[in-house]
Amino acid sequence: MTKKIIYTLIVIGIIAAIAFILFNNKQKMAQNVQTKKMSTVPVSAVEAKFETIDKKLSQVGTVFADKEVAVVSEAPGLIKAVYCDVGDQVKAGQMLFKVDDELKLANLKLREADLENSRKNLERYEALFKEGSATEAQLDGYRLAFKAAEAQLTIARRQVEDTRIKAPFSGVVTARMVNLGSNVNPGTVVVNLVDVGSLRVKLSITEKDVFMLKTGDKATITSDVFPDKTFNAKIKSIGVKGDETHSFPIELVMLNNRSLKAGMNVDVEFDKQINRESIVIPRIAILGSSSDAVVFVVEKNVSKKRSVTTGMESGTNIEILSGLKAGDLVVTSGQVNLKDGSQVSIVK
Repeated sequence: MTKKIIYTLIVIGIIAAIAFILFNNKQKMAQNVQTKKMSTVPVSAVEAKFETIDKKLSQVGTVFADKEVAVVSEAPGLIKAVYCDVGDQVKAGQMLFKVDDELKLANLKLREADLENSRKNLERYEALFKEGSATEAQLDGYRLAFKAAEAQLTIARRQVEDTRIKAPFSGVVTARMVNLGSNVNPGTVVVNLVDVGSLRVKLSITEKDVFMLKTGDKATITSDVFPDKTFNAKIKSIGVKGDETHSFPIELVMLNNRSLKAGMNVDVEFDKQINRESIVIPRIAILGSSSDAVVFVVEKNVSKKRSVTTGMESGTNIEILSGLKAGDLVVTSGQVNLKDGSQVSIVK
């Protein structure tokens, strides 16, 4: 009887253990399903498609100053006077700072006196040489002394001039690094100066379009900052070598009316008509810059990161020159939450 009870208890224990294991596995499976659901990123996506681009050749560019320089001190010493501040418009040759010149002015007076004394000695020995009272060697010595005095005076004048720090060209002071009483040495940067009167625009053109352009071609510049204004420009140079994206650098020169500023993005339109079939996707699908653009495509509910080469914009779409093919499913929203290999679910 006792053995029968023991066997019964053992069977009940085994059944209970099996039931517990099954229940625990079910819980884990449910947990895994829930975790998988939570790790799936919802995104919106559209297919890359062919579209006819029929518009003038255009591209986004960046404005930069034709001339920009870090003005440096040529003389050592303390700043004794300041004549400029950030934002000031200065003219070429205008004094910006004055470095302590007391000792240099004293040296200049000494060198002027030395030169005058050398001149008198030379004149006296020239007269003596004509009379036969001085040798040619003596006269040559005074001639050399006079030339040395002239050279020393030139150096002294330059040293005094170097204490006057002047603008090398007309422009705007964009930064000032020293103040009254600051100690400077030769090579110390005192201000940054930018010529805003003559600006350039830098941009890149794809290999498909670069051969349509030549140096001297005109372009129209517009900016979102000044929607009612247009600016004229012309191509100054076209790069002879493309970059890794097969785009070529182009520089345009323009006359500024003080509206545009260095560092602004602008739209550049050339008088060249484009008409071609290209793969396009919504502009919002692009991540990164135009020179380092990437998109995410969806393959079997998994995101794949793709590098693409972009071309012209057409409305809200942008041309894709390489990296995608027609029919690729491109993520248009939610891509900021993705990485290569993320599980995704497409929502409409």
